[in-house]
Amino acid sequence: MLAVPALLASTLALLGLGVLRAAHPTAVSVAALLLIGLPVMGVSSLFRQRALGLGVGLLLWPAALLVGLPLYFPAERGEALAAGVGVMTAALGLPIEPALALELDRWLPGLKSRPPLPTAPPEAAPVVPPPHALEEDEVVLPYEGEGRSLFVPLTLEGPGRAAEVWMIFDTGASFTTANTATLDALGVEVPDDAPELTVQTANGDRVTRLALLDRVWIAGLEVEGVTVGVCEECAHDRSVGLLGLNVSGRFLVTVDQARHELVLKGRKGADNRVLDIAPWVDVAAVATRFGDGRAEVRVTMTNRARRAARDLVATITCGEAYEARLARLGAGQQGEVTVALPVTARCESYMVALGSATW
Repeated sequence: MLAVPALLASTLALLGLGVLRAAHPTAVSVAALLLIGLPVMGVSSLFRQRALGLGVGLLLWPAALLVGLPLYFPAERGEALAAGVGVMTAALGLPIEPALALELDRWLPGLKSRPPLPTAPPEAAPVVPPPHALEEDEVVLPYEGEGRSLFVPLTLEGPGRAAEVWMIFDTGASFTTANTATLDALGVEVPDDAPELTVQTANGDRVTRLALLDRVWIAGLEVEGVTVGVCEECAHDRSVGLLGLNVSGRFLVTVDQARHELVLKGRKGADNRVLDIAPWVDVAAVATRFGDGRAEVRVTMTNRARRAARDLVATITCGEAYEARLARLGAGQQGEVTVALPVTARCESYMVALGSATW
């Protein structure tokens, strides 16, 4: 039993190292199994009692791996543990918070490589600031690239399937995009009557259909019900698409260029998922004026998504703003709500739109 924590932590760290380098999930899993299993078997062979040798190997070798990782992968053990936790949480539903992995790394001992002796006085050496002191609700996401082409590792999840991918962190894109091959691999179907969206690509504006991912994992943080545009031209030889504001906008993002890291902090008031939900909910309204001056607006909402929406608020604008609320709207369902307007309301013309909602 004493070997279980070290065995679990070392396995997560090895899986996380592979994820951070965008290696194939099968290759990462096999490599982690061999790197832990073969040395343990070697240690057990030195003992006459194989059970005793196996216990000693399981106790010592995983601990040695954890302590030795910083020697070969400086400053990566914490990120590797967090990435490994994210993968295991997505695959097995383990109740482990990725932030705990970063806290665990602070407590674990680790070997450090000895810096080489300088052969000449350093000239104009870049000053690398110390790591960002993470708050309780902050996580670190490594990136590659420069300028507007920042490639970040993510996990996309469809109906029962998940895939580790790289995407371009694009603050100018309202919606996340993915190519057809990725959506097919995740088992995500694009309905024939799917909503459409105009996206800007390198070759101009393109009209694309929308699909719905079950969830996106970013630095171990879960974002459920993410609407994506199906866009082949948005993909790159190193990425499957763009990470848009419907995901990244849920966080306050700090770019640490010296360390090639993004620091993500949950944004207050990010529960409103109208950007993801509005394309799937059709909103219509009919106004009735009575002889005594009263007016009513009957608002109809139809949910075309494959998941239920909650706390829907449609805004009726005619001079002033009035709200029509539905507590829940199931997948494929239609709901109606009637809003009585004050006698003073003048709604010869009006606009109605979905103002807020959540999954």
